[in-house]
Amino acid sequence: MLGCSLLLDTRDLSSTRDANAEDAAAAPSAAATADGSGEASNDGGDGATDALQPQPSRYREVVLASGPIGYWRMGQPNGSRIADETGRGNDLVLAGATTVVPGAIASDPDTAIAFDGETGMATAVDGTPFTFTGTQAFSVELWMKRPATYANQYEQLCGSSNGLGSSRVGWLLYTERGSASDSPGYLVFQWRPPDGQFNVVRAAPPADTFTHVVATFDGQSSQTWVDGVESGAPRPTSGELPSRPPRFSVGGDPQGSAGAAFSGAIDELAVYDRVLTRDEILRHFSVGRGM
Repeated sequence: MLGCSLLLDTRDLSSTRDANAEDAAAAPSAAATADGSGEASNDGGDGATDALQPQPSRYREVVLASGPIGYWRMGQPNGSRIADETGRGNDLVLAGATTVVPGAIASDPDTAIAFDGETGMATAVDGTPFTFTGTQAFSVELWMKRPATYANQYEQLCGSSNGLGSSRVGWLLYTERGSASDSPGYLVFQWRPPDGQFNVVRAAPPADTFTHVVATFDGQSSQTWVDGVESGAPRPTSGELPSRPPRFSVGGDPQGSAGAAFSGAIDELAVYDRVLTRDEILRHFSVGRGM
């Protein structure tokens, strides 16, 4: 059964993923490492790179016009930090093995971050704004590129949750490996109060290409959109999310849950404290695709 025991803390992270050579070759050379190798990578240290000035971007403009409470272009980081484009200063802090790769947005030079499926992840400086409680409505939006072969059974794209196994509460967006070798796996949006879990489950997006993903919760039901297409009827929910320590993570679980790390690339991540409208979702997708 899908997602019933999400991100168990007993999994063996013995599987890793080779870096995508083509992405690495295509990545900008401005983030050369200190040894002059020209590889744009981040090992979780605090080594600084020159701060990059934001480039004009139509996609950035339409996202900001929708009023996100956190927005990270996932572009070439300044040291280990990815700037919050909303101006609130709530940057993401990278840790572990991550790599700068070409981004998702058509005709836009901004880059993305690839996570290694083992140690790489990012956490918000302050997770409070994204640790939604009660039945607070919200949306999360990103572009993702998954590998053809999953490194782990469950791979967290982003979320704000506390606890492991059956005691976990919060919300999560993740992929799940399918049982058959030719299965694309699943994309799951989970809203999880103490007395149950409510999952929107659909086939995972195609491998090795960027896909636009939006997950929404309106206080009574949850929904996902992939490349502008709804998952079907909204999933009814019940219960409320409790107050809990603030946390927001990307590409993995900072609680150390084994098998939680994402082994793909994430770009243009945004979180909103309301439900994005259909028109907004379709506009973001079409601008991202250069339509």
